[in-house]
Amino acid sequence: MDAFQVDLDISTNFELTKHYLDLVTTYVSLMVLLSRVEDRKAVLGLFNAAYEIVHGSPDQSFPRLGSMIMDYDIPFKKLCEEFVPHSRLLAQAINSLIPVYIPRNVSADKWRSEQKLTLVGNPALLLKPDNFNKLFLNALESSWVIPLFRDEVVHIHQYIWSFFDTLKGYSKRISEVKDAYNQAVQKRVIIIVSVESF
Repeated sequence: MDAFQVDLDISTNFELTKHYLDLVTTYVSLMVLLSRVEDRKAVLGLFNAAYEIVHGSPDQSFPRLGSMIMDYDIPFKKLCEEFVPHSRLLAQAINSLIPVYIPRNVSADKWRSEQKLTLVGNPALLLKPDNFNKLFLNALESSWVIPLFRDEVVHIHQYIWSFFDTLKGYSKRISEVKDAYNQAVQKRVIIIVSVESF
């Protein structure tokens, strides 16, 4: 897609951007799910044996597949390395979500306090897009887990701060993620209590 100079913007290229982000999300979910399998070597051996029985010869790409699957002990570290060639497109697609995601996931109380619902307050602040960091923190504050497959979920906050733990100079980001985790847990408790009382 880089070779064709494709621009991924959710407001102008909705279908392509949505499908690209869905593809990335599915790939990341698959790799995280795969990293949770304890006996990956046994699964790989069974796959190779079954492939050889069905096709009469071993899979030509099996060594590459085997090394890829075994490299996913720490999935976020490996995924970060894999997405370096796609960083321009991925950043472009994610940044195009900022004007859409942030206003859709803000409580009415916050809109009132920031005077976003008033036309006479401060018109310069009306639906002003914020930076990527705010999108990142809003996404972390609005969800606690991300479903992978059926009942398999990722507790996203622990994944992110364990990844940031491997990087130097990210202690401030770790505390931001922990604060977002506390916000997400509190919001979840408030939602459960209000649903039960309803």
